Amino acid sequence: LRATTMEGVAAGVGMSKVTVYSYFTDKDALFTAVAARFAEQMEEEVRTALATHSPAAERVEAALLAKHKLVHDRICLAPFAVDIFLTKTRLSRARFQALDSWIIAKLTEVLRDERLARLLFHASQGIANGVSPWGEAEADITQMVRRVLAAAPV
Repeated sequence: LRATTMEGVAAGVGMSKVTVYSYFTDKDALFTAVAARFAEQMEEEVRTALATHSPAAERVEAALLAKHKLVHDRICLAPFAVDIFLTKTRLSRARFQALDSWIIAKLTEVLRDERLARLLFHASQGIANGVSPWGEAEADITQMVRRVLAAAPV
């Protein structure tokens, strides 16, 4: 990310540097726009997972897996993932905090229990951040959601 230049972006999208600057004042503005689009995609993935007619536990599991898989596939596998996360924190923290709150609110609607929704959300976040291969993280999140919701039926 630090090595990215507006000239490089312009060349990559087949535009002149002047055209790119007409849309984005600098790299930070470009990153913020990309991060906002990513947040919209994440919201849509979660919304789609929760909109099915499946049982509540399956919808919650699908929503959490959709969120974390998108991050894994688009960010964690990138060669400069650490830079992306640091820049996200610097430039788009509020946007992603709002998204997390929205996801918790949507899980609360399904589960009818805000505390349980927060627990599942934050536990899945910890699993996704702590387990490297996606298959292991997916299995751990799935098991965690199923076991917790089996003990606290919704």
